[in-house]
Amino acid sequence: MQKGIKPVVRLFITLMLAIISVCFQQARAECSFTNPDANPTIMFTMPAQIVIESDAAVGTVVYSGETVGESHGLSCDGSERVYDGYLVLTDADYSGVLPGVYKTTVPGIGFRAARAENKTATFTGDNLITPRHYIGRLGSWASFDSTYHVGVELVVIDTVQSGTLDTSLFNADYQMGNLIAAKLRFGPTVVDVLTNTCNLVSKDIAVLMDSVTSGSLSQGYSSVLTDDSFKIEVADCTTGTHIDYKFTSAGSTGVTDGNILNIASGEGAASGVGIQILDKDNHVLSFDQEYTGIESATGRGTEEIPLKARYAKTGTVKGGQVDAVATFEVYYR
Repeated sequence: MQKGIKPVVRLFITLMLAIISVCFQQARAECSFTNPDANPTIMFTMPAQIVIESDAAVGTVVYSGETVGESHGLSCDGSERVYDGYLVLTDADYSGVLPGVYKTTVPGIGFRAARAENKTATFTGDNLITPRHYIGRLGSWASFDSTYHVGVELVVIDTVQSGTLDTSLFNADYQMGNLIAAKLRFGPTVVDVLTNTCNLVSKDIAVLMDSVTSGSLSQGYSSVLTDDSFKIEVADCTTGTHIDYKFTSAGSTGVTDGNILNIASGEGAASGVGIQILDKDNHVLSFDQEYTGIESATGRGTEEIPLKARYAKTGTVKGGQVDAVATFEVYYR
């Protein structure tokens, strides 16, 4: 009786070995490129230096670019786990100013990237790259022929300061099983971010004007009555900074005809006259209008915007004290 059992036992063992062998082969299923020399790296080249307006509003996109990786085919012969996302950035770096924006090594500057397959990447939905995470599994067999498009943006998320941008923080992988199907990398690894800014030498400028007689206003205005001390001075400018300025009616003693500064009234005050402000070329400046003061700052020492002033007739002239206040604003771009 015992001899008759042995063939059955052998058959059972053979079946078990066959099943184990099949399972082992499935566990080794892999993904691979159709072309063994395919390069999955998408190299995004950023400028070595980026200059940003110091007063840029939160949410402003200060840099935008896009690139396209090379086309390649790949296939997977089994159910593979898929992962996607940044290799260094984490959820703790998320800024929340705009969708997909993460903090960087430069104060006030955020970064976001988007990737899409066979189409232009948009900064919405599934295109946005986030910290590395598990997406799901592929089917039992899959074949792809893909071209990855990538877009990146730098976004103002707070008050901007100059600094060094470490682009290695933005590296991201798209992984299918054992295969890195797309590798987002950046060059150069360090980008200098500079803010366009200067220091205003003085916020209060005292302007002394010479005395005149009513007869000197026969043409409607006097000659220039100020010296070279009437100027807006700035220092410590970033090289290349463009500087604009304007005089505002708000905060001033009033404006007539858009370009005449009213004088203060009161006991002993003159009347029938106002003040016009001119640029170095004797052009009368209008209030609430921006003008270019310095096209491109040298970045060396103190730089100035020369100004002039004269009286303008506004009615019957009565002699007396002339006092006025004009408010100005300076913009660095």
